Amino acid sequence: MMIIKPPTKLIITSSSSPFLTFNAKLKYCPLTNNNDFDYFSNLKKCTYNSSTALFGKKYSVSKDDEDDGDNKFEFDLEEGGNLFGPLLPFAKVIYEATGGWGVSYADLSPQTPRTFAGASFLLTNVCYAVAGVMLTVHGDVLFGAMTEIAGVVSFIYHYLQLDLGKDRNEVRLALVIDYITAGVALITGTLYIFEMGFPSLPFECVLFGVMSLVSLSLSWVWEFGIPYIFWHSLWHIFSALSGYLIGETHLLQIYEGMA
Repeated sequence: MMIIKPPTKLIITSSSSPFLTFNAKLKYCPLTNNNDFDYFSNLKKCTYNSSTALFGKKYSVSKDDEDDGDNKFEFDLEEGGNLFGPLLPFAKVIYEATGGWGVSYADLSPQTPRTFAGASFLLTNVCYAVAGVMLTVHGDVLFGAMTEIAGVVSFIYHYLQLDLGKDRNEVRLALVIDYITAGVALITGTLYIFEMGFPSLPFECVLFGVMSLVSLSLSWVWEFGIPYIFWHSLWHIFSALSGYLIGETHLLQIYEGMA
């Protein structure tokens, strides 16, 4: 048996949770010959077995294509590098409720934040900032601030999506936060509609709302590259417009009631 210097990180993925990064301390490594010394450093994909839960401390790890018992490594694992922090339970709920789809995202390569298509896509988030500022100036500070925050988080999420590429937990974390901020703004707008009554909404507000939902749905159908960028850009534009009109209509009713 030979003791070797442990790697700094071991990333374990499984069907039960894609969110966890662990710092690993190598306990022992049975080596059959000298060529096995670099075995772990070249290990990119592995299976694991454990008699304890996912947060247990001891795992046996082996290559997918070699499970003969000679190339197994046993680790004492300390949880660390968990980007999700207190949002991890929420992220797991989304993951389990959607079969993983809810924390997946489109691969937009070869587009990046520095290509024309990628930069144009990011700029559509300005629509939320404009809508939020106008609502705030006109008197709806709450809904205006929510819209602005949702726009900032959306920009960060899509920037990371373009910059880091697929299968990155940093992007998944931004996506989960985007769900929260956008969800709060959407719920607030929906409450405004219930308060005002649907018939009081102007036609263009309903039209933009329908167009935004259609665009969002189509961006999920074509969840790759330029098609996603096109349809999701329209979602940003139309949802910002409909949100702004909902907020303005709500303000108008308040001012009319005060007159």
